[in-house]
Amino acid sequence: YDIERLAAKVSLGSVNARDLLSLKLALRKLPFVIESVSDFSKGVFKQIKADLDPMQDVYELLEASISEEPPITIKDGDIIKRGYSAECDELTDIATNAKQFIMTLEAKERERTGAPKLKIGYNRVFGYYIEISRNQQFTMPEDYIRKQTLANAERYVTPEIKELEDKILGAQSKKVSLEYELFTNVREQISLQKERLFKVAKAIALLDVITSLAELASNENYARPIIEDSEVLIIEEGRHPVVEKMINSL
Repeated sequence: YDIERLAAKVSLGSVNARDLLSLKLALRKLPFVIESVSDFSKGVFKQIKADLDPMQDVYELLEASISEEPPITIKDGDIIKRGYSAECDELTDIATNAKQFIMTLEAKERERTGAPKLKIGYNRVFGYYIEISRNQQFTMPEDYIRKQTLANAERYVTPEIKELEDKILGAQSKKVSLEYELFTNVREQISLQKERLFKVAKAIALLDVITSLAELASNENYARPIIEDSEVLIIEEGRHPVVEKMINSL
């Protein structure tokens, strides 16, 4: 991918997650490029080698943070890779597995209270609550707060269930907001390395020109001319690349 174009978008703050993914894939090739020119040390190659930074720190940041299949927009979530942020992973799990979280908590509270028919319910007035029927014998933990008395049951809340409620109800919006914050932080970190990126891009571009000309010379059997100090230019067995191609195509 065009590192210079991507570096320009980084410096302007207009880069999206897919751009950063492309940048990562481009940087992944740098160790191979550096190894390829390791035996050259003279002329223009000396400068190319000096400017070819492996950018390992930038690559590792992008590898750890950006999802492999991010959306085009950066405010819809799903752009941060799992494992980069524990908080983001938790919100993702809650948003996608809310029912499982409730069932796990329900099993935990049944064991804690000794009430086998304890259940966790939800309504719009009270939110999530723990309901225990009156005919059940149970040990009420200290953190149980009576919320509502019914004809046949009591409803309670705990700090843990209220915390889980807040997470479940706001998980998706919080997740999207957090992912955007994490993305902008990554983008800013990459932006701090823009000069390194531009230098690498320039070296890659120069190397591209040289290798393209070298490949052409090899394929067409071109020979480097010997220029001697003289007022007269003598061309022996000269070839014109354009004319030669035209003649051969006839």
